[in-house]
Amino acid sequence: MMNASELRKAGPECVYGSKSTKGESAVAILDPQSMTFQVIVNDREYTRSYVEKAMSLANFSKKEFLMFGCNTGGHWVAVVISLKWSTVWYMYSENEKQVDILAELFDESFANFIQSDPRRQQSMSKLKHKRNFPCHQQPMGSLSCGFYMAYHILYAASISATLKSPEDFSVPTEVLDHGVLSDIRRRIASFFVSESSVVMLGLRPGLKHVAKPYSDKVQNTRR
Repeated sequence: MMNASELRKAGPECVYGSKSTKGESAVAILDPQSMTFQVIVNDREYTRSYVEKAMSLANFSKKEFLMFGCNTGGHWVAVVISLKWSTVWYMYSENEKQVDILAELFDESFANFIQSDPRRQQSMSKLKHKRNFPCHQQPMGSLSCGFYMAYHILYAASISATLKSPEDFSVPTEVLDHGVLSDIRRRIASFFVSESSVVMLGLRPGLKHVAKPYSDKVQNTRR
């Protein structure tokens, strides 16, 4: 267990492995700052290596799912990767977004991940991408995509242990009511001001990609 101060010292170059009160979770959370479209385009080699290491570390730690929020530059998309079922789900709350940049990165990283171990070559197949996956849709003109993304990640993590096949994975599609969005805001605020409840699995020290100014981050989150 690491507190907020220790998290800041460690930096975001890591995979966060969530841990439930009933034992180890099957979910690992990737650092969203390392997985924005801007970082992927500007430093493809870094993100490819990051995803490969995350897959290897998650597989070693028996994490069946990798999840993260991706900032495309003007929208937040929830992404869920199943190593066991070789499947990626993309959940965008406002129309369909182009995710080819992510899909190509995952295909390349996953291929290298499989080739590095003969056992994986026998048990794992090429990634299947669920680009137009049904999920909660925000109202037209809403600036809440960041909160919808957070809800989709939390929901996916909450049902991950009950899934028996990729076909079992589904997310409700109605508009989130004000109470749900308020709860998401409260939980995010609580996370930043209190001790974190995640186990950190470090991939490398140091901070390579610095976040944009706070005002830009707020603007992107509210879209």
